[in-house]
Parts: sequence; C-alpha cells; structure tokens
Amino acid sequence: MKSFIKSIGSLAVFSLLLTACQKDNPAPTPTITGLSFFQASKDLDQINLTSGTQKINTTVFKYLDFLGYRNFSAGKHEITITKQGSATTIAKVSVELKARVAYSAFVMGTTSAPAVLLVEDNLTPVTTKAKVRFVHLKADAKEIDVFINADKTALFAKAPYKSVQAFKEIDAANELKITLKETGKTEIMAEFTKIKVEKGKIYTFVFSDPKTGDTSKMALTTVTNR
Repeated sequence: MKSFIKSIGSLAVFSLLLTACQKDNPAPTPTITGLSFFQASKDLDQINLTSGTQKINTTVFKYLDFLGYRNFSAGKHEITITKQGSATTIAKVSVELKARVAYSAFVMGTTSAPAVLLVEDNLTPVTTKAKVRFVHLKADAKEIDVFINADKTALFAKAPYKSVQAFKEIDAANELKITLKETGKTEIMAEFTKIKVEKGKIYTFVFSDPKTGDTSKMALTTVTNR
C-alpha cells in the first residue's frame, strides 16, 4: 500500500471520466480508476470539490462525510476545494492516478494549509472474513495501538498521525469493540463499541476529532469501502 500527502500545487486540470464518441471516428475509452473522498478537516468544515468545471460532490461535503468511489481516467488530475457558499478557491491539489487502481483521498489540514492524503486501496474481497484498516487523523494524539474485542495483541501497532494502516482480515461481528491506547502505555485512550462488520465487506476506521457540538473528545468514523 502506498500513501502520499499532497500539498497545494498547480498541474493540468483533470475532468471526470466522460464517455464520448463520434459516428465515424469513435474516441478511445480512457482507462478507468476509482477515487473516493473523506472530509477530515474540521477547520474547512463544509466544502465543495470540483474537477475543472465538473462538481464532484452532489451535496455539501461536510466534516467526517464520505464520498464513495467516483470514476476517473488514469493520469494527472487537479482537485479544487472551495468553501460552501463561496466561489473563492481554497486549494488546488494535484494527484496522479494509475489505471485500474482504487484510491482514497482524505481532505485534511486547515483553511490556511489544506492538504490531501492519497492512498491506494486494496479492495480484493474476502469471503469468510471482513477487511479493516485504521486511519489516524487526530492531530493532538501520539502513536496509537489499536485493539479489537478482548485481544491482548494490537491489530494495528504504533500508528502515527497522518497514517493509513494496511487492510487486515478479522472475524465478522455484530458488536465489535475497538480500544485505542497510546503506544507504550496501558491506559485506555478511547473505546468504541457496537460496531458491525460483515463477512466479505471492507471497512476503514477513521480516528479524528469529533464534530462541532459533540461533547466527546474523540471520534471513530466507520467507512464501508466495499
């Protein structure tokens, strides 16, 4: 699995994959790749994403929202981020996508310093297990060990801030418990319960600050990738 943090830049404008043809000279079909988005910037809060003149999100993209995989052509693309209700560009983030590869883009940072964490997704299904991964996007938390249920061995160990752990297989459960501890410590930092994971499905657990108005100090958002 590869991950990249993309800071603001300016490259060629991209467009969502459009199928077009002409009667006598049909255009070749571009190779397709898939790209999903997760809004992990509490400071940006409500935003819109565009590619060229094509809007990516159909409704306001809010903090901790997930946009499922969109089809893009392989190659270099530029994502423009604007605040809801404003036409002013906050950022233009360039990404390069390979053919027939799925990606997740985590929008993060602040209004003055936005960024995108881009990661390749292994969406190969498993039939008898669930696949899960852990994403650490809580800026004031140190390295984290992630435990499930009553296990004494961490499923994910020493996960640093801005990291995306590789997918691992676990047993399906109707009420999975996830416990987080700061690496090297025995005290429980946070505990999240009653999380349902099903056989054959693929999930991402995103650890972050909670939404505004939530009295909790930490949040764990479950994303179903497939």
